[in-house]
Amino acid sequence: MCPEPEPTPERPLEPPAADLPDGAPAEVEDPRLVILGDGGETASEEDLSPESDGWSGDSADRLPPERYLRVEFDALEHGLCELWEPEQRPAFQRLAKLLLAHFGVELLSDLGDLRRSYRVFDPSRETVRVLEEDDSSEAREACLDKLSEMLDRANYVELERRHLEEVLGQVSPQGVRVEVDLSELASLRVWARGRGRRNDRVRKWLKKEEVETDVFRRLFLAVAVAEEPNRLHLRLFKDVAKNDLEMFLPNTEIRMKLIDKIKLGITGGGGTIGGAVATATKVTATTSALGWGVALVGFGGVVWRQVRNVFHHRTRYMAALAQYLYFHGLDNDRGAAAHVAQQAVEEEAKEALLAYALVASRPTLGWTLDRLDRAAEAHLRDTLDLDADFDVHGGVDKLLELGLFLKAPDGQFVAQDPVEAFRALDERWDRRFDADESATPHA
Repeated sequence: MCPEPEPTPERPLEPPAADLPDGAPAEVEDPRLVILGDGGETASEEDLSPESDGWSGDSADRLPPERYLRVEFDALEHGLCELWEPEQRPAFQRLAKLLLAHFGVELLSDLGDLRRSYRVFDPSRETVRVLEEDDSSEAREACLDKLSEMLDRANYVELERRHLEEVLGQVSPQGVRVEVDLSELASLRVWARGRGRRNDRVRKWLKKEEVETDVFRRLFLAVAVAEEPNRLHLRLFKDVAKNDLEMFLPNTEIRMKLIDKIKLGITGGGGTIGGAVATATKVTATTSALGWGVALVGFGGVVWRQVRNVFHHRTRYMAALAQYLYFHGLDNDRGAAAHVAQQAVEEEAKEALLAYALVASRPTLGWTLDRLDRAAEAHLRDTLDLDADFDVHGGVDKLLELGLFLKAPDGQFVAQDPVEAFRALDERWDRRFDADESATPHA
């Protein structure tokens, strides 16, 4: 059982204020909290729907916002403390820690279900099969659906087929060109989180130029090859250039760039022709068998040197690919699934904490989904310089489920103060473990 917090001055929750007329600014009780008035830009229903991820869109100067909150949980908690009076901050901090622990236990249970579903498809499995397990394609797709749900809770976005086809086959800014035959894959699903841009120096013909490259901060792959459809490879990478996606698939084939083909053609072709001419000249100028042999050996050396150049270029390409994969890989298979589960814990806790702090610290502002969504995004933008598409539905639904939010008939939300919220969540914590203990048979 978590320790009972020290009592803090309690103030009754005031009834939600009525909605302001169109165009009227919201009354801000404290300059530390910035709330957009009802007369500001209103998010559409599509913007607020859970299916709207903001991932689509062409490459503009400013990338569209996404749901991922690119800040650590404790850093977000520290900033939200500024919304409270000094005497209320300890109770809020204790609530924040308990909230994070609650989501950790909840996601741990879900991770166990995912691991049991995945173990039959795990290519790194080292235990023997004892129980009967289904490794059919239907079971594999069911496992992928559970994985997709976990990734969604971690605010990853699945790339649609048209997005994959758009980026596959493009030349990597690292100078490696690879090709992928999608027909050799039994299943391919890709998720990404966190977008950005970086500057890469690439060689274009005779000089190096600096180009701007779109980057996925995190990229998650789930791949099954057609030859082994009951083996599902999970891979998690960091800082992957958009044009490099095909480099991370298991059936990639290295191809030379056009400039390298031209260089090899000029040097190799010229050297071979020159060697052939020299050999022909020596052959016609000599009548001895020894002279013929020396000329042919010399020509063979010229041909071997050109073949060696081709292998040298191929080795250089493979070394560049291996180095790139080494420095960008984060985790594989079951470890990748556990990594994502930990990310999901923090994302869900951050969404719930941000929504709770805004509503509970200023209960008289008349909190609707629309106002809360815009207030959360304004807080992230003004205090952390983060342009995020806050998942207001996710945060509010979690708080309603935990009993920390109540919804009035007019659609507005009311939050318990930190002391009462801690007490309610602490009792829920105890009931959860009491139920787990009673369900466990004793010897």
